[in-house]
Amino acid sequence: MIENLIFDWSGTLADDFDATLVATNKTLLKLGGCEVNAETYRREFVLPVMGFYRPRLPGRTLAEIDSAFFAAMKTEYEVPRLFAGAERLLRGAKSRGQKLFILSTMSTACLERALTDLGIHGLFDGVYGDASDKGEVLPRLMQEHGLAADRTVFCGDTPHDMEVGHVAKVCLAASVYGYSAEDKMIAARPDFVMKSLADLSRALDRDYLIETQKIVVATVGGIVCDPEGKILLVRTKKWSNTFGIPGGKIDYGETMLEAYEREIKEETGLDLEESHFVMIQDCIESPEFVKPRHFLLINYISKTTNPEALVTNYEIEETRWVEPRDALMLPLNNPTTIVLKEAATMGFLDIEEIAS
Repeated sequence: MIENLIFDWSGTLADDFDATLVATNKTLLKLGGCEVNAETYRREFVLPVMGFYRPRLPGRTLAEIDSAFFAAMKTEYEVPRLFAGAERLLRGAKSRGQKLFILSTMSTACLERALTDLGIHGLFDGVYGDASDKGEVLPRLMQEHGLAADRTVFCGDTPHDMEVGHVAKVCLAASVYGYSAEDKMIAARPDFVMKSLADLSRALDRDYLIETQKIVVATVGGIVCDPEGKILLVRTKKWSNTFGIPGGKIDYGETMLEAYEREIKEETGLDLEESHFVMIQDCIESPEFVKPRHFLLINYISKTTNPEALVTNYEIEETRWVEPRDALMLPLNNPTTIVLKEAATMGFLDIEEIAS
């Protein structure tokens, strides 16, 4: 279950693009640069901020730029405004006992004032402002509050947010309504894409429902084969650090096959072809799974033509491409053992390569 939510501020919770653009242009003009338009800012702004300012203000220091920018923001940021659904999301998370944090390049003073003015300061367990390089601050935040990476979501709207989140191995939610172009955010490989904060609210509601109610959860997963016939196995904490096949839950409105191909792409970066149905397994309160759950495991087998594109998400501890004959020599979870043997029986894998 997700226990912790870390939010970027500007472009994720706060709808302050116009104010930020004005403050940026005031900073550029004050320090000898030229203004930029909104399109250029969205396309070229990066974190850490010197990647944006250095070519425009050669010779200027971060301290000079921060001083000018935050002075401008004090006048432009009189009335902070949240994106639609932000307060509902925050109060809903707090009611579920989830911890909330802000991690932002915005000055801590500006953040504290905005949160107080909006009446939501008390919802947050920590406010980390002045984070010009979030890659330095995020690990410290997590250590100081004892946050488990696989139970933490980091929500941001820049590729830098996604990059530091990948390093920290947290779940990543990308705002595509914020400061950065949607294609740039998707290319940064988030685990979840938010077209609005309502999308995240629904995902958290579903996660909480699955974690707290006795319901049957339909999932999809599969045996992915590379061109040499090796199969992909992944090791996860949630399956007691055993090896298994990649997969995940079916979203509302998806077919089983659509969900399977989406989950494999999101978890591993691999494209699939020649997908074949193998079996459905009952998995009722398996002692190998981290918590008692009732799953229907819908299993496929597929080929991938781009095994070199393999990446991992926040849930995967280790990946291995193995010969089918060697697979059962690894510590597999029981559902994976069952589907490998069934695939061999059906002729999808060489039955002589699967030990009894």
